[in-house]
This record gives sequence, C-alpha cells and structure tokens, in this order.
Amino acid sequence: MIYAFVICQFLVVLFIAVHDWVPLGRLNSVAGIRAVDSPSKLAVVTVLSTLPFAIALVASVHYANSSFPMWLMWLLWCSYGAALYGVLRTWWVPYLFAKNPAGEMGSERISGMQ
Repeated sequence: MIYAFVICQFLVVLFIAVHDWVPLGRLNSVAGIRAVDSPSKLAVVTVLSTLPFAIALVASVHYANSSFPMWLMWLLWCSYGAALYGVLRTWWVPYLFAKNPAGEMGSERISGMQ
C-alpha cells in the first residue's frame, strides 16, 4: 500500500512540475500561461510550488520500508492540506458557489478562453 502512495506522490510532483511548461490538452494552456507570466517567473514559481512535494516524495521513498517519522507526517499533512485548500479556494468554490469576475477573468486569460 505504501508503494501505491509513493506512486501517487510521484504523479502529483510530476504534474506540478510540468503543468506550466508542457501542453496537457484541455488541462492547461501553455500559450495562455506564457502570455501572463515570463519564463523566469514561471521557473521560480515552478520550483517553489514543487519543492515541498518533492521533499516529501524523496523522504517517503527513503522511509518506505520503515515507519514514517513524525516530521514527515506533518510535512505530508501540511503540504497536501494546503494544496487541497488552494484547489478548493481557487477552483471549486468560485466556480460552483460564488461568481468572482476578477478570478474568472484571470483564469480565462490563462486558459485562452476569452
């Protein structure tokens, strides 16, 4: 079961690392992202957003054959909890419950759907 968890972590890290750089069909618009942010800013944002998940992945692989230390459990709960909060706040809540014209304009510009 722990190996399935590590594989899922790897997929999350991979997605976070490449979703602003590689076209992923309807999941992103690389041209829209590049129109809004410079490549240097994208590089910094990619590194900063991937770093906590990559650290957790490396530590999870290291401790996969033993029990996870408490600091790793806290890192996993905090990083994935913050990611869940961010997804809910920026995607699900505005699109399902409240109309946020400013947020929708930004996502339309990035997604190329104007």
